[in-house]
Amino acid sequence: MAVPAGGHEHTPTPQGPARAAMRMDPDLVDHLLQTAVERNGTVAPGRTWRCPCCTAWGRRWEATQRYVEVEHLLS
Repeated sequence: MAVPAGGHEHTPTPQGPARAAMRMDPDLVDHLLQTAVERNGTVAPGRTWRCPCCTAWGRRWEATQRYVEVEHLLS
């Protein structure tokens, strides 16, 4: 696989894993995380989408008392 200009692989945005978690699709969440880790190591995927997703869903739960299962799936 070719590395884009700048020397970094593409790391998925939070939208893909968040959508998969909202659909309660643990296999897809796991696949997206595993692929991102294989391509980028462990730090980049955590910074770019895992932490932002968990934070956003945690805030949603605080505001609505709903979707705690989505946050748990992402974490």
